[in-house]
Amino acid sequence: MTKPVLRIEYCVPCSYLARATWQAQELLAALAPSLAALELVPSSGGRFRVSLGDAELFSKEIEGRFPETDELLKKAFALLDETEVPSS
Repeated sequence: MTKPVLRIEYCVPCSYLARATWQAQELLAALAPSLAALELVPSSGGRFRVSLGDAELFSKEIEGRFPETDELLKKAFALLDETEVPSS
């Protein structure tokens, strides 16, 4: 099975870069062995989207808020077919 790419798309004009890099660090700490790569994708329009492979884990446009790291990890581990999520 090919390892997926974790992608974080963030709004540059909204200054979401710091949040994107922090979230990337937190996710990589737990998911690195299961990933092919991490992509930080500059965007606009208030976007903050997190996806794993073809699956969207979170969209600020839909939820109206930023994601919690724990919720992203739970969704990611479920997609990766893992049974335990490490506690932070």
